Amino acid sequence: MNESIIEIEHRLSKIEGLKDYQRELEQRYEEISQKLEVAMHIAEKEQQDVEKLQHASLASLAAWFAKDKEERLVKEEQEAVKAAILVSRLQ
Repeated sequence: MNESIIEIEHRLSKIEGLKDYQRELEQRYEEISQKLEVAMHIAEKEQQDVEKLQHASLASLAAWFAKDKEERLVKEEQEAVKAAILVSRLQ
């Protein structure tokens, strides 16, 4: 009988440890989900910037910035790729 009690106590202890671990994992999941949401928002914004630059007329591009338009487009594309990579890693 004592062995049964000890075994039950051992199982209960193990269950409590697993519950603690589950709570920790849920908390980490929530933190990562929040980071993912932020990263996805950044990636979406960067993609919108890239699309604006790709679809803008030459006249509006010239008026919008005096420097090389290709340089800015590449920079926006790089930022979009970085944001997409961050989203991918967080997923």
